Amino acid sequence: MPKLEKPMHDSQNIHEQLVREINRIYKDNKFSIKQKAISPYNTQNNVELFNEIRYGVAVFTNLINYTGGSVGDVNLYKLVQKYLISDEARAELNTVLKKY
Repeated sequence: MPKLEKPMHDSQNIHEQLVREINRIYKDNKFSIKQKAISPYNTQNNVELFNEIRYGVAVFTNLINYTGGSVGDVNLYKLVQKYLISDEARAELNTVLKKY
């Protein structure tokens, strides 16, 4: 993977470089460059990004060399999707996380 060209605080530049590199590595264009940062609280926008959220989990599992994002009772796809797409699920998950 090529060295990032700009300092880490330039998040737009990093976003664009990561999207290009991931699309190159996976030999497809599953990720699109966003012209501005997106709030994780924008559930409507997250619904529109449903597939990219799934692909992002797949990239994450490859990055840390997991055998998959959905294995047995571990389902990172559903966890991340529900957390970002459902305000109700996010509130319930946050309640659980505060306990641990």
